[in-house]
Amino acid sequence: MLRAKKRLTGCFSLTLTSTILGAVRGALQPWVAPAALIVLALGLGWSLRTNEAWAANDVVSPFRLVAVWTGAGQNQELKSWTLNELFQFKKAESRERDPISGKLVKWKGVLLSLLLEKVLGDLTPENRAQVDLVVLKGEAGTRALIPRAMITKYPVMLALQTQTPDSAVADPAAQSRGPVYSVVPWSTRPKILDEGLPLENYFVPHLAKIEFTSYKDRFSPLFLKRRTDPSAMRGEKLFVQNCVGCHAEGDTKVYKFGQIGPATAAEHPAMKAALRLSDKDKKSLVSYLNAYKGETAEATANAATNATANAATNAATNAALPK
Repeated sequence: MLRAKKRLTGCFSLTLTSTILGAVRGALQPWVAPAALIVLALGLGWSLRTNEAWAANDVVSPFRLVAVWTGAGQNQELKSWTLNELFQFKKAESRERDPISGKLVKWKGVLLSLLLEKVLGDLTPENRAQVDLVVLKGEAGTRALIPRAMITKYPVMLALQTQTPDSAVADPAAQSRGPVYSVVPWSTRPKILDEGLPLENYFVPHLAKIEFTSYKDRFSPLFLKRRTDPSAMRGEKLFVQNCVGCHAEGDTKVYKFGQIGPATAAEHPAMKAALRLSDKDKKSLVSYLNAYKGETAEATANAATNATANAATNAATNAALPK
């Protein structure tokens, strides 16, 4: 009898509890969905506001990221994307140190390797195989010369959104470098620091154009004619991958060798870019610069000799003509 009474009491308590909970849930039901939406809006508000702002940007001031291929004396536009079209691609995100503020920033965007695959598919196999250099160009003339191999090895991102790691608020300083900003994974992939490349130069604000080309086609005057010295050829590769960004004037192929100074392994001003050169690298660069200057001087002397000879020949020919 006692056990039956306890079971009855327990059932009554459970029923009463369920009834109370049901009533509470029923009373709160109209507020559950709005509350969930409010929480979702708080969490994603930054992203939604950013998308709307950029969509409006596309209307007010149309933006297009243009991809071109340059090679064999040709310049061909392959593809272009609006901001809205870039947002349709698969997104990547990463927390990387901002090269300017030094703060850790959360970046969201599209991997450069993804765009590379889409673009190179439109080239012939021969032209595709020759592409070993990707040039990122900003609206203000900023540019970065990035080896294609690095882009396929590391997740270089074209950031479309920024966010401070501890909140859902966009980082205003980083956001001002958009709408598209190239970001290198030097915090999440520290091994990239051992590549010996000027990584800080690869952060390009207001990215507007991506050029797919080759070192040989773009910087052919810098390649040695005599290819017999292994050290000089190694220095040649180091120079075109690391130095032309500062020692070349735009795309005119006029190189500021006068600013390099004497070809000694120890002499070079401090650089902001995170370039790491071993003693072997420095010696190879010296070998290359000495070889290049030697070839340039020889070519200049030959040109002067030929000009003198041609002038003498022309003078003799004119003298022999009947008057």
